[in-house]
Amino acid sequence: MLVVDLIVGAVILGAVGWGLRRGAAGALPLAGFAVGAVLGTRVPVALGVDLNSPWAPVAALPAALLLGAGLAAVAERFCLRLRRRLRDRRRVSAAGGALMAGVTGTVAMWLLAPALAEVGSLRDPVGRSAILAQLNEVLTPAGPQVGGEGDPSLAAFPIISGPAPDVAEADASAEADPDVLEADRSVVKIGKLSCDGGGSGSGWVASDGIVVTNAHVVSAADAITVRLRGVGPAREAAAIWFDPVNDIALLRVPRLRGVRPLPIVRRPQRGTSGAALGFPGGVRDIRRARLGPTSARRRGELVSGMLPPEFPRELYGRLVTAFRGNSEPGSSGGPVVDTKGRVLTTTFGGGQGSSSNSLGVPNQFVQEALEKAGPRVSTGRCRNNPND
Repeated sequence: MLVVDLIVGAVILGAVGWGLRRGAAGALPLAGFAVGAVLGTRVPVALGVDLNSPWAPVAALPAALLLGAGLAAVAERFCLRLRRRLRDRRRVSAAGGALMAGVTGTVAMWLLAPALAEVGSLRDPVGRSAILAQLNEVLTPAGPQVGGEGDPSLAAFPIISGPAPDVAEADASAEADPDVLEADRSVVKIGKLSCDGGGSGSGWVASDGIVVTNAHVVSAADAITVRLRGVGPAREAAAIWFDPVNDIALLRVPRLRGVRPLPIVRRPQRGTSGAALGFPGGVRDIRRARLGPTSARRRGELVSGMLPPEFPRELYGRLVTAFRGNSEPGSSGGPVVDTKGRVLTTTFGGGQGSSSNSLGVPNQFVQEALEKAGPRVSTGRCRNNPND
């Protein structure tokens, strides 16, 4: 068991012991504060701020303190009345106090964890805590989640030279389409540990317990984890397909079984309106997109210097799907879906800055991988390996 879990467990048990001694009346104000604090962390949702946004804690923290203090004050008014009623029922009072204090201690650890995770040396231990992961599974905290996947840097992102595809501007209404929002529920944030360092990217559920992402997102990985919608516990994943030429990888994630897979369009049509889903900049986002042509005649190259040598740089002769839409580091592996929530392509690179020039892996390579994938496979060797 990790030291963090031992500390969290000791705090909760200490709170339970304190509650046994103080009884229900003594623990009631603390329980009121805990309830108010939890309600306060939901304020960002009421304000239209995504809980995974870095801005969510800005609204959540003061709201949690204010609501917590308010409910604690209200509960304090009932303490004397409760103490009189339980004067001759000490066991009931002790049990109630232990329960309320234990819940308060648990909430305190849940609230404190995101702040502790901002300390560099504590990020990994907090992210790997089994107790905190279970708490986050029950109730999502406010702010970007720690995955325990090491270095929070984003995966290497292929930068594409060349013009945007010759299609109309993307339709902004696609970002709020109900089927697009439903498809977003099957998108995952991927983290890896490797000898090259850590990194993160995007992916999507394509079959029961199977996730699609880019090969470059999980390249040379020693450990891979995924978080559904970027929140909750980090689920262990194993690569079962790795194709650096077409930049596609499949991950088997047993703990994602039951999550709705996204349907795949077999022959996506140029000009289809939709949205790119994923974690650009490490934050979950939905961005308008419009599909361009799928062709092996596109000119240009990948100018990023961070990709392993087995990934081809030249685009001409390589079958790719262009789309009009902005993507950036962290977008890699995310799906582009139409307004029916069906996958049109899988993002693997984009233009520099605010360019709307982006490229995706054609669906035929994803379908081939899903048909042929089997046991666990290697994800390549490190760039830093002196024997390479």
